[in-house]
Amino acid sequence: MVIKLRDLSLDDIPAWHRLRAEIEEEVQTGEHGSVEEDAEEFARTTADGRGAVVGAFDGAELVGYFSVNGQEPTGSIQSVQLNGGVTPRRHAEGIGSLLFPAMLRRGREIHAEHAPDVPVRFDITGNTDDTAQAALFTAHGFLPQRWSVLMRHGLTDLPDMPPLPEGFTLADADPARDATQLLTAHNEAFKDQPGAALWSADDWQEIVVDKSQVRWDLSSVVTSGDEVAAYLHTEA
Repeated sequence: MVIKLRDLSLDDIPAWHRLRAEIEEEVQTGEHGSVEEDAEEFARTTADGRGAVVGAFDGAELVGYFSVNGQEPTGSIQSVQLNGGVTPRRHAEGIGSLLFPAMLRRGREIHAEHAPDVPVRFDITGNTDDTAQAALFTAHGFLPQRWSVLMRHGLTDLPDMPPLPEGFTLADADPARDATQLLTAHNEAFKDQPGAALWSADDWQEIVVDKSQVRWDLSSVVTSGDEVAAYLHTEA
């Protein structure tokens, strides 16, 4: 078995989509969408040279990948978002161990080219029940800093919404009206979270506001005066 790495192109998106669907079938995050959505993510990641999507090929078969996305620096640090996976059919063959150092090298190259004057932090998300993945991460110096909880609830038998405190108003989110205030509210809410990085206006617009999966008709804001105090961001 000789695994070769190369940057993916638009022609590889159908194979990349199938690979991610296989990975999602195992991890069950509920976050994998259509091939069109993968194409959109690919375009966002690779558009300005701050990111890349690299595949691991066994012959013509795409068996693993990683993506690297250097965020626009905010404050005194650049966050480089890392992601990747290997088809469950090829686990325990060393493919992840090949991909991971290559991913870090690519991330360092992107940081050196686009934000050499600020420190870099590599951010990657893992599943707490995947011990092999955790061992791979920690072997390369990664430490757990924050946790997200994946929760599910059906759309029937929903509880009634309690009344809002006096002075607060619930309204539908409007990207044309609320985008800047949503960014401000998000950065304020998460600024003290371990491992958090503030979003720039450009990244927020591209990755959140303009994302085709966003359901603005199912998104809401709670306002107090002219400020957004809380928000619900929905994707589907």
